[in-house]
Amino acid sequence: MPGPGGDLVYRRKNSPFSKDESTFIIFQFGKLESLTAVRRAFRKIFYPTNSKAVPNLKAFQRIVDRFVKSGSIKPLNAFSF
Repeated sequence: MPGPGGDLVYRRKNSPFSKDESTFIIFQFGKLESLTAVRRAFRKIFYPTNSKAVPNLKAFQRIVDRFVKSGSIKPLNAFSF
């Protein structure tokens, strides 16, 4: 998904993942039910040559928790209650 930087993948504010990556994480978590397995599948698809660039497990947990809480993968506003 091209963003403001041209061919670079556009990362949304407050999230290390793009919209496509977040969607992939949610669908894979529903299928695999394990964050470690989701991270491994994510690494194979999005970071096949540099596995150290993959965000940590806590970042994946935040995406899943956000989806469970709000039903959306969109980052929550810091001022929303």
